Amino acid sequence: MKRIIAAILFLSIVFSGCSSNNAPEENPNKQNTGTIYLYGEKHNDEKIMELELKLWQQYYNKQGMRHLFVEYSYYTAQLLNQWMQAEDDEILEDVFRVWNGTSAGGEANRNFLKAIKETCPETVFHGTDIGHQYNSIGAKYLYELKEKGLEDTEEYRLTQEAMEQGHSYYGSDEPNHVYRENAMVENFIREFESLNGESVMGIYGSAHTALDSLNFTGEVDCMGKQLFAKYGDNVISENLYETILKSAEPIGESSVIIKEKEIKAYYYGSEDISAYFPEYEKREFWLLEDAYDILSEYALNGNMLPQGDWPMLLKKDTSYMIVYFLKDGTQKTEYHICDGTEFNKELCTYEVTLQ
Repeated sequence: MKRIIAAILFLSIVFSGCSSNNAPEENPNKQNTGTIYLYGEKHNDEKIMELELKLWQQYYNKQGMRHLFVEYSYYTAQLLNQWMQAEDDEILEDVFRVWNGTSAGGEANRNFLKAIKETCPETVFHGTDIGHQYNSIGAKYLYELKEKGLEDTEEYRLTQEAMEQGHSYYGSDEPNHVYRENAMVENFIREFESLNGESVMGIYGSAHTALDSLNFTGEVDCMGKQLFAKYGDNVISENLYETILKSAEPIGESSVIIKEKEIKAYYYGSEDISAYFPEYEKREFWLLEDAYDILSEYALNGNMLPQGDWPMLLKKDTSYMIVYFLKDGTQKTEYHICDGTEFNKELCTYEVTLQ
């Protein structure tokens, strides 16, 4: 393979022309309650989080919203609310130390939260997920409440409840995804209805936000669908990941040699993966032009990547390349083909071994 020559550009999408540039206006033909604006994301994606920040700033400044619903545990959101009032970032960094290696622990998420504190300081976070990290963040927060003599408060009760939900979810041999989805709905409804008709914005993985879909395992209606069944047109949902994929354009190009043939390669950006794989720095994503027939002659090695791993919409009979950059200075290249196989109702790719 020739040495890849492409300037790594700042990963951003020009959103002019996208419907997400402006927060939707209130629809007067709704139930007499607040509106729920749900946005589906790919976790810790820099481009998506830039758009989420822009949306929240619009809701905050133009519609006066203050309540941001997030896919965190109740007690984690409460800690973030404490941090919003603090003069330093000690609380936030404590949370990120626990989050290290998880989808929430990336730098994009840290920058997103800090930008909210700086530009929307009256934001109130509502964590409606089950009790992740119940033995660490949850236990610490419960202890702090007890030290303050707050055992008889709703905050103490809800912290215990979230921890119990986490234990129920993780307590079996396999995580109980049906239980989690239903618990998320119950927690969301509790928090939303406590606001007496105020509108809210919610940020969740896109598997939870569709208004007409099952959860990603296909076992139960996803959170968005269940909320729509209860609140009807008061629930508005958009999959930001899909919005960005549809607008994705290459930001560089180069070429590679495969089977003695020069193949044009189009660069779609990079992703920091150090939070998940400490030995790696990042990975670059490339689309290979007219290489499917060549690569499909090679054997698949079982390495499958779903649509969620790619920054562009996958297409059948198309080939792709990923270049991994390791912290020791070495690189590793994977070649993938999309043959039309689907995973969770979306196209996926399979790596081929060039031998």
